[in-house]
Amino acid sequence: MPHLDRYDERNLDDEEYEMMSIGDRMAAEEALRRRDREMGIIRRDDRELFYDESDDEADPRRKRRLAEKAAAGETEDAEMIESIENLEDTKGHTIKEWVCMIGPRTEIANRFKNFLRTYSNNRGQFVFQEKIRRMCESNKSSFTVEFPFLANKEHVLAYFLPEAPFQMLEIFDEVAKQIVLSKYPSYERVTSEIHVRISELPLIEELRTFRFAFFVFE
Repeated sequence: MPHLDRYDERNLDDEEYEMMSIGDRMAAEEALRRRDREMGIIRRDDRELFYDESDDEADPRRKRRLAEKAAAGETEDAEMIESIENLEDTKGHTIKEWVCMIGPRTEIANRFKNFLRTYSNNRGQFVFQEKIRRMCESNKSSFTVEFPFLANKEHVLAYFLPEAPFQMLEIFDEVAKQIVLSKYPSYERVTSEIHVRISELPLIEELRTFRFAFFVFE
């Protein structure tokens, strides 16, 4: 109906505007989005910014990239907390090189710390917590970890140990000292170092069998 197509001239803006470029339009839309978010308004396309179906597929890839960067020491501290799930995948490095990298080294330390704190015997006793307690009661500076126990619980660490003994024992010693000082903060007055000694090491032939089993069953 023609009479409905008439507008009140007082409400019309008769100023002439130049056509906006694509870049200007995108900038204007972003400004509107910011304003809406500040006002608590979330538009449909903003929800897509927070979640996308591809996020589920991208997350494993992101974790893998972070793990690789962590292994090479290329990530920031915040990303270092990402664990390396496949610690045995040395990504072409020798084991000695691998265990010296900050990512794998951190993961090894975390796994060994958990092993010392949680490993229990068939009576439910925490084996290494008790060993550490007895060590401190006797003012000693070392305790033993049985290789079969380590291999049963943390087979990757057990596999790395004979391949890089000095590097692995250095990590084990650092972890042991952290645990001791967390329980006995003043124990550093007794000794400045805590050492982990490995007992019941397999013979060379048994070690070869262990390595073979590691590769077969991994």
